[in-house]
Amino acid sequence: MAVCGDHRWRKTNFFDTGRKEIEEEKRKQWRHFRRMVGVCVVKHCYGTKTSMHRFPNPEKDMEMFKKWVELCGSSELINIAPTTIYKNRRIYRVHFEDTDFGPNNHLLRTAYPKLQLPNMPSCSKSLDEPEASSTKNVHTDVLSTLAEGESSALQESSTLAITGTHTDVLSVETEDAHHDTQFTGLSTNRKRKHSSRVKERGILSNVNVSRVTALSPKAKYFYNKLKYYKKKYTVNRKNVYSLKQRLQNATKYVSTEQFRIFYSTLDEVQMRMFKSQILNA
Repeated sequence: MAVCGDHRWRKTNFFDTGRKEIEEEKRKQWRHFRRMVGVCVVKHCYGTKTSMHRFPNPEKDMEMFKKWVELCGSSELINIAPTTIYKNRRIYRVHFEDTDFGPNNHLLRTAYPKLQLPNMPSCSKSLDEPEASSTKNVHTDVLSTLAEGESSALQESSTLAITGTHTDVLSVETEDAHHDTQFTGLSTNRKRKHSSRVKERGILSNVNVSRVTALSPKAKYFYNKLKYYKKKYTVNRKNVYSLKQRLQNATKYVSTEQFRIFYSTLDEVQMRMFKSQILNA
């Protein structure tokens, strides 16, 4: 039985329009999914886009899931279904410690957010509650405090120089001798470290090979991997040390009067930028 051309055209046109509507709906859902997945759900999180982590599966571990939701501090998550949070919500890596990750760089099942949270007692509370002070003579106050600190330091040094006694001289001599012994101990430790480095320097010497070209393809692959991970380890160690030093300096500076005076002069926009720089540092 032959089908008329008009009926065939209407049939194909109906299927084409239906397919287009389905594809457009899928695109909208995908855009919404990408937009929600690309944002951290932690309240007041101004972190940069780093690796993100999914919430625990509520069907397998509901207690850990509730703990994550409470630590995020967002009231929006309370009105969302747990399955939706598990599928469409993420948390930045910045909120986890290094000990929360396994050897394969995967998040452990017992891990939960601990860093840069809204309910954490950190320096952000002291930032949000600055002491009331006059903003007119800020520069003069800062300069006066600096001048007083310098004058007190000069007075202390002059009194030490004038009122030095025989006991002070003896204590200085004993300290010098102690420093000399420490210096000799450091030099011997440096020599030992240098000798150990010389022993460990040659990776190829352990395999009785003088050049990389003499290695097999598989050995070359592992040799390059070893060099890469050594460099990565040294870089991460330096970064951790610098972060600790910066954190110590920041905690000391927050408790000073100069910081409170400086913070009281900021407006809302400058305050937001200042907080975001502290969180992303």
